[in-house]
Amino acid sequence: MSQRSPTINEAKSALDTVIKKARIHLYKPIHIAEILYRDRMFGDITLNELDTYRTVSRRWRDEVCIMLLGRTSTSSMRYQDDVFNNNAIPPNILAALGQENRQYDGVVEAYIYHRLLQRHEQLAHALQYCIQKTPEQFFLRDFLAIFWHEAGLRRSIDKVFEVVVYALFVVLVEELQVIITVSIDPSQQPLLQEFEDFTQALLRLDSSTLVVQQSAKLFGMKKLFAEDLRKY
Repeated sequence: MSQRSPTINEAKSALDTVIKKARIHLYKPIHIAEILYRDRMFGDITLNELDTYRTVSRRWRDEVCIMLLGRTSTSSMRYQDDVFNNNAIPPNILAALGQENRQYDGVVEAYIYHRLLQRHEQLAHALQYCIQKTPEQFFLRDFLAIFWHEAGLRRSIDKVFEVVVYALFVVLVEELQVIITVSIDPSQQPLLQEFEDFTQALLRLDSSTLVVQQSAKLFGMKKLFAEDLRKY
């Protein structure tokens, strides 16, 4: 978008596009909201000059994200800065939003956080489906349809698939009573003796214990909703 002064309708359309594209946490819209808040309350930045807030605004966003979401963005700095690109919210668009936001006492900030609330209400609806349905009433296709048909949740459906796969794997591993065996070739005992402290701490293997068995467990996959899904 050119650097002319956009209309408020053009600015709102750009903001709505960023919100629509955002995943469930709305990190980028929150980023915009906190820049607008800083501009309105302190007036120590210039919205048309990106360098006055590009870096420091990440901290403003993160402080709010910790309070509201319990986490912050783990994306690269370059990806986070994409919010200021010409096809998102460049400084001239931000300045137009800032003018409206100051004139109407934080109206743009309120709008962004209202959209965040809407998104999480949609998520709560999906969670309620898991909680309220019995195993006999639960259908995975209906659960996934909540995300597919809700525009605000559709961009996060890949995360839901991770949850489903996690829940399925956990059930299979537990029901099949999968056992993991870790062993060391007896012919490697001389090498084992040199690193015995390390192998004992890491693998629970040493010269007197060359084989260890334990029940399999899964770690590191997405666990959102997983505890509710596992019972199905």
